[in-house]
Amino acid sequence: MNEPLAITLIALGALIIGYAFGSIPTGVIIGKLLFHQDPREIGSKNSGGTNIARSFGKKFGILVIALDMLKILLPVFLVWALCVFTPLKDFLNWSFPVGYTTIGGAKAFYWAAGLAAAVGHCWPIFTGFRGGKAVAVFMGINCLTSWIEFLLSGFTYIFLAKKTKFISLTSIIVSCIATAIAWTIFVLMATVDFNFQILTWSFGGFPFLEYGFEFALMDTFMTIILVIRHASNIKRLKEGTESTNPFISEK
Repeated sequence: MNEPLAITLIALGALIIGYAFGSIPTGVIIGKLLFHQDPREIGSKNSGGTNIARSFGKKFGILVIALDMLKILLPVFLVWALCVFTPLKDFLNWSFPVGYTTIGGAKAFYWAAGLAAAVGHCWPIFTGFRGGKAVAVFMGINCLTSWIEFLLSGFTYIFLAKKTKFISLTSIIVSCIATAIAWTIFVLMATVDFNFQILTWSFGGFPFLEYGFEFALMDTFMTIILVIRHASNIKRLKEGTESTNPFISEK
């Protein structure tokens, strides 16, 4: 097979795998299986963890969030494994310049799968393209691959969620912060002689998840998707009618 065709097919396969995993409607499954209700027909009519928490209880909202965070990692790991342990690795010696860096190799495919999973989560093929708002999958791909993102984004999220009392506003702010961190890491990687893979949960010992331009680009697109999906929330925030955080108790 010629190399350009092989690379195109690998890229297409990565996107399909990511989208398929992202399309798994965890909130709908939990709602219908345990409560015989479709969460997209009640509350905010969204299948994400926040609406699940408001509609069925906090513990079920947390369960859906955890499952959504995990489901975005599965296609990333699967595509990485396929690119490293199968004959597909013979086609990974490609790259092309992008500004002051290059894009190419397995990381271009597995982070593309992560982005496709976010798209699948928001517009899932299995449930009529009506899905979540990308918050859990965004936090999953960031916090579960990097301890520095976990600390900075995770604790900022908890602080702002309590302070502002609005999950939507908190999610938008934290996604922007996490993306800024990703771009900062990329710039430092290009200018400072340091093993930045130590910032992943592998601590540099098994650096298969490579950060850099591809990860920062994925984060940027995911943030754009997240903001678009929160358009109605932004409108309600401006009008002063947005619902408060269902995970905290009002005192």
